[in-house]
Amino acid sequence: MEPAHLQGKAVAIAMTGVSLALSLGVPAGTFLGGALGWQVAFSAMTVLAVVVIVWIAVGGPDFPGQQRDRRITIPEALRIPGVVAVLVVTLVYVLAHTVLYAYVTTFLARVGMADSTDVVLLVFGIASMVSIWLVGAYIDRWLRPLTIVSVALFAVVASVLASLSDSPVLVYIAMAFWGLG
Repeated sequence: MEPAHLQGKAVAIAMTGVSLALSLGVPAGTFLGGALGWQVAFSAMTVLAVVVIVWIAVGGPDFPGQQRDRRITIPEALRIPGVVAVLVVTLVYVLAHTVLYAYVTTFLARVGMADSTDVVLLVFGIASMVSIWLVGAYIDRWLRPLTIVSVALFAVVASVLASLSDSPVLVYIAMAFWGLG
């Protein structure tokens, strides 16, 4: 079995992959769908999914799972101090982020920026990549401050988008700060 610190790095790399896919894949898919139609975008994603499945089946590493004697049950995990609070904060924050993200296209159309959706999402994606690098570098030492800054940035961005969205420049700035958050 591989050492614990290498397992942690593998999880961190996998999570970065998810963030990278969301941050850059959504703008790319939006651009492709806008330029060539949603059918082409969906077909391209299907082809990419098949390529990834084959790649994993042929060349993906097969790491052993966690040893049985080290597993804990869900009720045991929930009794660990702080776990429930972290789960609730994560649920609420991810839910809020997802709700806002789901309406980006509708919001941009309402403020006259429908033709800029791909660029707006690209700004968000680039800022998210910067944020992933920064958080990865500092999370071990500054978890609480980073979490507070993240939630605060999100709140400010949501407020700016709700009240000051008449300016395309402010929308781009807000999206960049949202990506950082």
